[in-house]
Amino acid sequence: MFARLDEKKARLDSHRPLPPAILAKLAEFFRVDWTFHSNAIEGSTITLAETRAILLDGVTIGGKSLREHLEVIVPPDVSTVPSLMYDFARWLGSDETRAMHAIEFSARAHFKFVNIHPFIDGNGRTARVLMNLILIRAGFPPAVIQVKTRAPYYVALRQADAGNPNDFIALIADAVERSLDIYLDMLPKS
Repeated sequence: MFARLDEKKARLDSHRPLPPAILAKLAEFFRVDWTFHSNAIEGSTITLAETRAILLDGVTIGGKSLREHLEVIVPPDVSTVPSLMYDFARWLGSDETRAMHAIEFSARAHFKFVNIHPFIDGNGRTARVLMNLILIRAGFPPAVIQVKTRAPYYVALRQADAGNPNDFIALIADAVERSLDIYLDMLPKS
């Protein structure tokens, strides 16, 4: 499942360190793209152009609230959250996760964290940040879950919660491949 992505990562790695100008373009692109899609998945109606204006120009958008939509969830019993988080932290550093491909590990960490739901708000965003931390530490670019995949994203999350993580892992792999392609397209043509 990951061979094609590993090959693309190896091509990217062969160009490291990336030139500062390319890194700056990538950082700006992913800051805007990730913020837009992450907020849109949570229900925000702020457009990509408006997101860019807010982040890069400091513009505020009339008639828009940064908290437009609250996701209705049933979190675990608050008394179980500390032990669930303790177990999650132990799992993150376990032999099991060290044996996983980074993309699978990042996807599993994402859905396990969302399932615990330790916070009142921001669990999905935090899970996506955690996922990207794992990917970046392994040398992959960040995965941006695009708003057009919102419905499949939530379906795959529910399936993962029910014990079938394959569609969710594949969805994350697709997002990583999109990011790898963006990185590779920015490299100088030789």
